[in-house]
Amino acid sequence: MSNGAEQFEVLATTPEGEPYADVVAAGNSAEVVASLRERGLQVSRVRPVSPVSAEGGMGRGEAFAAFNEMLASLTRHDVPLPEALRVLAEDMKRGRFRRAVQETADRVERGMPLHEAMEINEQVFPALYRRLVAAGAKSGRLTDALLMAADHARRSETVRSRVQSAVVYPAVVFAICLASLGVYLALALPGYEMAHAALKLEMPFVSRLLAGASAAWPWLAVGLLAMAALVWVALRLARRDLHVRRRLDLFAWRIPAAGPLWRPAEMADFCRTLCMLLKTNVPMPEALRLLQSVSGNAAVSEAAAHLAAAAERGEPFSDAILRETDFPRDVAWQIASGEASGRLAESMELLAASFEERTERLAVALEAWLEIAFLIALALLVVSVFATMLWPFWDLLSGVWMPSQ
Repeated sequence: MSNGAEQFEVLATTPEGEPYADVVAAGNSAEVVASLRERGLQVSRVRPVSPVSAEGGMGRGEAFAAFNEMLASLTRHDVPLPEALRVLAEDMKRGRFRRAVQETADRVERGMPLHEAMEINEQVFPALYRRLVAAGAKSGRLTDALLMAADHARRSETVRSRVQSAVVYPAVVFAICLASLGVYLALALPGYEMAHAALKLEMPFVSRLLAGASAAWPWLAVGLLAMAALVWVALRLARRDLHVRRRLDLFAWRIPAAGPLWRPAEMADFCRTLCMLLKTNVPMPEALRLLQSVSGNAAVSEAAAHLAAAAERGEPFSDAILRETDFPRDVAWQIASGEASGRLAESMELLAASFEERTERLAVALEAWLEIAFLIALALLVVSVFATMLWPFWDLLSGVWMPSQ
């Protein structure tokens, strides 16, 4: 395809009245229509295909897992692939996923292999998933490959959701506490400051400190929001550089509390994906190259590139992974055991399960400790607010009960 060419989705009818669907490359839609009419086709629709990224890991989510499980069940009962895909599409809600399945069914019916038929919808069917499907079809284990994809999608979604909930929950609680403090400083405290002035009582140090913060609160809030926006933009720009992205990802692993949670989650995804590819007879170098291209973590991606190069040189996987300082040492020992027994895929599966269990334990512990910490912080905030509110009345009553001599 030329540099200026675009891809267009085509729906047409042949001279025999048969439906025709395809994706073609051309400079514009007029060229597509002219080319189809020269072939005797009656054009029904021509529309550009939205540009998609060739990168991306295995699909995630319950919908993707259910799709693979149902497709595996239908293929196990020898239902033809085009028919199976159309049956599944009919039960789906309208949207990109349903359209992608329908387009795949049309292309498979024209004799295209399943993994090639999925290429037009790379956002729905990523490169890693298509390679798994291709390997399963080539080895006669397409049903097993689909079931492994379903299991991977469900487990990845579970781990991702667990990590997100453990990190997002304290952030939401902190934001609520900060907003409550802001409301108090902006609305309540000025009234109590006026009450102190009316009673001619001196405000305590904490109250004076909060009063000063109240005056500067709007500017402080704007400044914090502006700073957060600048940091976000700077990080987005910095992550375009591979070396900077790797340093940021490694730094994220070292963040107290949250870092030890992200690292085993990344390791679990790496091990389970590699296990799945090896079980479908994808060669080790190719499997590692796939992991390099789809990993969302630059440190893991760079390690996968080193491991792939070592595998291409014929080095044992366990020796190569020992040189990768970003991987825990116990990974190399278990991999060496799996290589020695000829059960490397099973060893990777056990490692993935171990990392997933570690992620769950760390998430539970993090949530428990953060909940205690925020409860203490909230209690201190409430006590300080009530102390500020009641202090003038205490001073007034003290003056009534214990007049100066």
